[in-house]
Amino acid sequence: MGKENTQKIESKPSNLRTRIKRLVRRTIGFAKTTTMHSESPVRGAVKPAARRLAISNRVQTLRLCYTVDSGRIGEESCISGEETMPTTCSVLAPDDRRLVHELLADVGECVSLGQRLRLITARLLGAPYLPHPLVGSATEPEVFTVTLQGFDCVTLVETALALAWADDREAFLTLLRQVRYRHGEIAWQQRLHYATDWLHHHVEHGRLSEVAGGEAMQRITRRLDVLPGFPPHTATWRYFPTEALLAVSPRVVDGDIIFFVSMRQGLDVFHLGMLFRATKGVLLRHAAHSRGQVVEQDLADFCVAHTMPGFLIARPCEKLHYPQSL
Repeated sequence: MGKENTQKIESKPSNLRTRIKRLVRRTIGFAKTTTMHSESPVRGAVKPAARRLAISNRVQTLRLCYTVDSGRIGEESCISGEETMPTTCSVLAPDDRRLVHELLADVGECVSLGQRLRLITARLLGAPYLPHPLVGSATEPEVFTVTLQGFDCVTLVETALALAWADDREAFLTLLRQVRYRHGEIAWQQRLHYATDWLHHHVEHGRLSEVAGGEAMQRITRRLDVLPGFPPHTATWRYFPTEALLAVSPRVVDGDIIFFVSMRQGLDVFHLGMLFRATKGVLLRHAAHSRGQVVEQDLADFCVAHTMPGFLIARPCEKLHYPQSL
C-alpha cells in the first residue's frame, strides 16, 4: 500500500539520537484522511500531492500510532547507511503493547487457530480504516510499521494471523515480519505486494493451504504491472467463479482467508478478508474503506454488491514454529 499519511524527513540525520527522534516522527500515522482510495491490496507508492495534503492537515488529523521500542535499538542493528532510515527496529506504541498483551492472554485457552482468529478479529471490529498504513516505496526506505489502531484489508489479515500464531509479543513481531516480507527481510522490494504472490509464497512455505474445488475452479493468467517501481511479472492462479459461492460456503471454516479477484487488467485481487461461520451463512470480517473501519457483514451481501469474476480461499495452518529472532 502507499504511505500517504506519513511525515517525510528531508534532512540527513547527524547522529543516532537524532535518527531515533526522526524515526518516531517518520512512523507517525493518521487515523483520518481527507481522500478515499481504491480498495486495492497492492502496496503502491504515495503521491507527493496527497502527502503534502496529509501533512498540512496534521493538526486536525494526527494520531500517534507508533513509537520506537528503545530496548531493541542499536547503532549496528538500526543504522545501515547515512541516507537509510532504520529498518530493523521493532515499533509498537504503548497502547498497542497493552492490546497485544490482552489479546494473547485472551486467546491462550483457545483450542484451535480458528477460535483465536474469531476472538482477535472481533476485538478489532470498529478500528479505523487506514488507506496507506505502511511506510516505504520504490524511492522511500522501508520502515517496519506495526499498529493495532487502524488497518487496510491486508494489514488486518497479516496482524490477525501473526497474533493468532504468536505466544508472546516478540513472537508476534517476528511472525508479522515473516508474514509481510519474504524471509522477514524488511525492504520494499521484499514486501509481498500482490495478493496472489502473498498467497503462493505462504502456501509454498507451509503457512497456508488453498481450498480447492476441482472442476468448479477456473484458471487465469495475468500480467501484474500496476505498482510503480516494482518489476511487472506474470502470475497464474485458480479461483472459484462467483456463482459457486453457495456451493463453496459449507466448506468454510473459521479463519479462512478470502481473496476477491479483480476485474482490472494488471491487478490480481482487489480486496481480502477473513471468514467465520454464522448460524446462517458465512460472515466476512474486513477493513472496508467504503465504511471507514473494520466491519463484519454477510459474505453473500458483499459478493452481490461488488462485480468480480470470483474468489480464492486459503486456510491458515494451525501452528507455526518460528525462531524468536530473525
